[in-house]
Amino acid sequence: MLALSAGASVALPAAAVWDKFGVEAFPLKAPSYAGDLMVNGSAPAIGMVAVGSGACGMLRNWPGNSPALQRRVAIDTSPFVLHRTQADRSVRVGQAAEKISDPKTLRLQARAAQAEIRDALAGLDLIWLLSSQGGNAGTGIAPIVAEVARALAIPVIAVSVTPFAFEGERRSQVARAGLNAITRRVMASIELPNEAYITDDDDETLESVLGRVTSDLEQLYRATTLVLGPQGLIGVDLADVRAVTARAQGTLAIGHGAASGPEALRAALSAAANHRLLGEDRLRQAKGAFVAVELKSDRWAMSSVGQLMQAMGLAVNDPAALLIYGVAVEPGLPSDVRISIMAAL
Repeated sequence: MLALSAGASVALPAAAVWDKFGVEAFPLKAPSYAGDLMVNGSAPAIGMVAVGSGACGMLRNWPGNSPALQRRVAIDTSPFVLHRTQADRSVRVGQAAEKISDPKTLRLQARAAQAEIRDALAGLDLIWLLSSQGGNAGTGIAPIVAEVARALAIPVIAVSVTPFAFEGERRSQVARAGLNAITRRVMASIELPNEAYITDDDDETLESVLGRVTSDLEQLYRATTLVLGPQGLIGVDLADVRAVTARAQGTLAIGHGAASGPEALRAALSAAANHRLLGEDRLRQAKGAFVAVELKSDRWAMSSVGQLMQAMGLAVNDPAALLIYGVAVEPGLPSDVRISIMAAL
């Protein structure tokens, strides 16, 4: 179990990096820097780009109050899916009336639509690329969207939903190939396997399972955006995230947890480490981690947050692991503390 050691005290700088040997302070970064999230001291332009009908469905139900989200982009082969999504920008790939079921053919058609995709992405500072892997549109088109974003020098965090086991081995193999193709083209790649969200409840519905997938994505987006943006109490930037993702060629595992009360930091960290998509065993093998801490108020003792960093450092085996922390105050938080971990495996 992760534990916070009593009596430990660390004074926190404006940005903090724990390298297993201590917490080092870095000076505040200038408000404008190329390639990082803050742009001229103002909120960044973040785009949520959904590829395929499954991802477009998630985008359609995405909360309207997401921080810094300035553009929603839907990309699919079906005009009906695009119409239902009601995104700010829509790109239809292919004009054939019949459904195309070959991802390779879709990839060729996506390349033919690169100009439209480029126009839909232009001007963004960061892209969250959503897709369902294993099907047609998400598997065939999403890697091309990632290529276009890379050509525009826009960093991408790709979130890929992969199939249930009952969907069959072939679909799983297609999903794995699609996930690998995306991961090679983006800054960070996160897999949300549908299978991991199934519980032992025999009465559980498909809707509730998929709802947990969406909830995890929403939490990850919110926590990351809060600490990356100018409102972060202990701020980080995309260079920090890149440094972590580079340790594992961009592949990340995620976990988050929330708690209230005097032991909230300890409980939230334990819940995040034991999340269904992470687990303490995997965390121990991490080559690096980005830890986003949300606090309901700024009244937490600095020593308590320092103890959190020490506990996190002890949870990772590699003495060279790069652990980067961001802290933001969110008064509307339903709990006292919420912690999100993105671990580079």
